[in-house]
Amino acid sequence: MAIEPKEYFLFIHDDDTATTGQSRRRIEGFPDASTAVMYTNGYRMAITATLNRAFQDGVQEAFPFLPTLLAGTYGSAILRDVFDIRALIVWRKLSPSQRRRHNAQYSIAFHIPATRPQAAIHLAYFLMSFTYSAIRAYVTTHYNYDVARQPCVKGLAYHLHPSGSTGIVFYDYIDDVFDAATENKPLYPQYQASSLAGLTVSTWPPYESSLLQEAFVTERYLYSLALGRS
Repeated sequence: MAIEPKEYFLFIHDDDTATTGQSRRRIEGFPDASTAVMYTNGYRMAITATLNRAFQDGVQEAFPFLPTLLAGTYGSAILRDVFDIRALIVWRKLSPSQRRRHNAQYSIAFHIPATRPQAAIHLAYFLMSFTYSAIRAYVTTHYNYDVARQPCVKGLAYHLHPSGSTGIVFYDYIDDVFDAATENKPLYPQYQASSLAGLTVSTWPPYESSLLQEAFVTERYLYSLALGRS
């Protein structure tokens, strides 16, 4: 019986060769691919396309395909307890230099505590639902709907591990949900005394203060994961 990997990684960019990629990952402290570690870079385009179809196809239609893309057969093994998801979200409007580097306007970093085998399911549902909500907010807010300005995923990196998932998603045109999160920032005073002070933070479900204990994830780690390098 094949051994199921325990950790999964996706980087924003691929390296030119497998040897270069492995060397760079070793320098950054990421593990080599093995029976316990899987890199899902080969599915990047399929993951992005599935997320960007969230509004067109609907979450229920598109969602079942995503866990398998994120985590192979493990991701599709069990589709239960998905609505018990808890997520810590850190929002950022990118600077001009960051926009050029990531080809995107915004980023959301996230941490989703979960246990196996639900971790991949929770990650998939979070990504799909967030994208759907961003598109719905745009469609229902703007009278002059322009499909060219519809929210879309520009890049994704994640680390799926035994205690949950951590990652970052780059988006264009999520102005409406970003502005709403910024307006609600005073509702999360507990984060202003943490390492996340000064950033726009929210949780799913709202006001889940226990997630503050999960805020061990630093932006440096998230961006290192996103780039495959510091």
